[in-house]
Amino acid sequence: MRLEVFLGMNSDKSVSMQEGENGLDDNPNDLTYSKSGGFDLSIRPGIEKHFDGTNRLSPYVGAALNVDYSSSTMTEEYWSPNSQALLVDANPDNDFNNHDVWEQKTKDGSFGFGLAGLAGMDFYFADNIYLGVEFGFGLNFTSMGATKYTSSDDDAWALSDLSGMDTNWGNGQYDIVGTDGLPLAELGNIETRDDEKNGTEFNLGPIVNGALRLGFTF
Repeated sequence: MRLEVFLGMNSDKSVSMQEGENGLDDNPNDLTYSKSGGFDLSIRPGIEKHFDGTNRLSPYVGAALNVDYSSSTMTEEYWSPNSQALLVDANPDNDFNNHDVWEQKTKDGSFGFGLAGLAGMDFYFADNIYLGVEFGFGLNFTSMGATKYTSSDDDAWALSDLSGMDTNWGNGQYDIVGTDGLPLAELGNIETRDDEKNGTEFNLGPIVNGALRLGFTF
């Protein structure tokens, strides 16, 4: 009997603007920071059948079932207008004190399962300690979860996605229904973006266990 378990976590934060820099110039379209994180879990139970080899070599065949789960989150903080009046304020002395600091979050995830046939060999370089390598052929099915979008300030979020505006903040999380060529007139046509469906993946092919097997018998 065999069981492989993998647990992985990651976190990263990138600062684009230091605290206190807001309002030093007339460009309010600033990303202050972005951070991302992820979680991965894989559980792969299986079975091996070993055959007679040599005194030190033990060949085997087997099968393994794999179940995988992953999730990820991206959070971005922006400093930008949250009203139409602020967006069109052309005052060169504007210190942008009324602009809003807000966050937008994007969440993704997936769930997969599969089955693989395996073949490999273990070499015993000591009586009870071996080093081995493994190959396999299998199939895997992965369902990609919907991408979910949220914002801490929907007004600022909507203004960041006006078609035709010279903006460089936000990443377009609103859908604009209809257009008349006047972006500021389209505020009433902006609708919250729905979750995105990402479909599924199916793979069939060879598998190479990139990690050498190191173990012992007891």
